[in-house]
Amino acid sequence: MKAFCLALLCLLPLAALADVYEWVDDKGRTVYSDTPRPGARRVPLPDFQPVPPPPPLESLPQENARAEASASAPAIASLRIVSPADGETIHDNSGTVPVEWAVEPPAAAQGAGFRLTVDGQYLPDLQAGQSYTLQGMERGEHTVQVTAVDPSGRPLAASATVSFYLWQASQLFRPLPK
Repeated sequence: MKAFCLALLCLLPLAALADVYEWVDDKGRTVYSDTPRPGARRVPLPDFQPVPPPPPLESLPQENARAEASASAPAIASLRIVSPADGETIHDNSGTVPVEWAVEPPAAAQGAGFRLTVDGQYLPDLQAGQSYTLQGMERGEHTVQVTAVDPSGRPLAASATVSFYLWQASQLFRPLPK
């Protein structure tokens, strides 16, 4: 199967060099084909200009250095949100929700940044530690996810999305200030 695909890929440039013919069919539509027919005219095509191959990997020292650095650091085996727990109800009238996550193995967290996604929206700042406190959250259901990223911003690992509920006392039943 691999040999067949390789042979097919080798023949594609030859297909690009085939002649193209143009004619108008009986319904008045212009038709293009690689097969000549009576009354068709050959369409002149521009010269074939092959695309040069990419440079060899040895000529990309920055990429090689980055790959070696990431190879020396342990890979993240798991990234999970520890708090809030999935389905947890948090009672807080101020809308404060602490979020904590864990990385396994712990050494894999060195040099990684963490991006939080709350209710499907990225928070603007990367976090260096393994906790963050959400402020001013509204009552109701929310979701949070954490993604570990390398220094260039490429994702290394992502946690599962966790749903939690924020309960706030109703304004009707809050005590009045004295």
